[in-house]
Amino acid sequence: MTCQILLRNVEEDLKDSPIVQQACADIIDVVCSTKDKHSFRHLTYSSLINMANCQLQDEEVANVVRYLCGDRIQLLKLRLEYIAPELELSFILDDENSRSFSQEGAIAHPKTGQVIEDVENNIFVFFTLNESVCQ
Repeated sequence: MTCQILLRNVEEDLKDSPIVQQACADIIDVVCSTKDKHSFRHLTYSSLINMANCQLQDEEVANVVRYLCGDRIQLLKLRLEYIAPELELSFILDDENSRSFSQEGAIAHPKTGQVIEDVENNIFVFFTLNESVCQ
């Protein structure tokens, strides 16, 4: 999907939410104007807010993320990361571990398979760019 199509979709879909519309358009502009897409491999809520050229409330941030990750645009992919500094351990959750965390609140170590329980405080959300969308 070209950047022009992405921006047209944002304009059409979000006309009733001007702040969310502007934030989404700003983020798409930044992504499309950046040649090295590797800088978008690990985006946080804060980095998305910084890419948006407007002040956003928490609900608006959630709406921006929901839209950019949604079926219509699919610009971003939501990912989860386990970080346990006290164990000097961190890894990105694969689909299976993401489901396990969502359903059971536990994950498996990717190398040993050992179950890690009570991980809620050690799971962090981040986003990656779906490079096949933004050409």
